[in-house]
Amino acid sequence: MANQEYMPGFVDFLPKMAKRIGTNGLLEELCEGFYHLVDAERGLITLESLKKNARRLGLGELGEEQAVEMLRACLDLVNPVNPDLANPEAGKS
Repeated sequence: MANQEYMPGFVDFLPKMAKRIGTNGLLEELCEGFYHLVDAERGLITLESLKKNARRLGLGELGEEQAVEMLRACLDLVNPVNPDLANPEAGKS
């Protein structure tokens, strides 16, 4: 897997989870996980809320660089679906 080349020791359990609990169950679990990372006052995941709440999901203590990379990876996944999310000014006329 490409992830194992980039992150030695990383084991991707997502396919096994999807097979075991089904697509809907997996989506529910992912949503629940994201919910726990949200900044309660702002209603979105911030760098600070990610670092603060990561322990709740068993991610341990995240450093600044790790948290930034996680957020960057999420934006990379979302950009093809909704490019305006990365650049909110692009959608304004």
